[in-house]
Amino acid sequence: AGGAVASLDEAALVAAASSGRDVFVKFFAPWCGHCKRLAPTWAQLAAQLAPRGVDVVTVDCTVHSELCAAFKVRGYPSLRLLHDGHTYAYRGRGRTLADLAAFVDGGYAGADGVPTASMLAGVHPAPPQQQQQRQRRQQQP
Repeated sequence: AGGAVASLDEAALVAAASSGRDVFVKFFAPWCGHCKRLAPTWAQLAAQLAPRGVDVVTVDCTVHSELCAAFKVRGYPSLRLLHDGHTYAYRGRGRTLADLAAFVDGGYAGADGVPTASMLAGVHPAPPQQQQQRQRRQQQP
């Protein structure tokens, strides 16, 4: 990701989860005020963690609802760290750069990890034509 925040679809998240790299995911909705406020911090986090091999990404739940359901997203933003084959939900109170970095740096250890493969088992990447339609919808104002 090189420090930029990538927006992932089903296929890209499955690939990222199996890459061996840590992936910190923000599941969001474009209309969500908390998500909008978190965006600049999320971009700073991506730049800070990229040199350490951590991908900081987003998933738009209005476009990829099946993926968000698989990760049990019930509110926005929902933050999940994919680490060592497990998914850890961020339940920290703070959303500062320091809070989020501390979670990635081991703060997740107190959380119950769910095997990522079991979460992704029911996720089926959309056919290319449907992916193109989704991308066009995402790009519309």
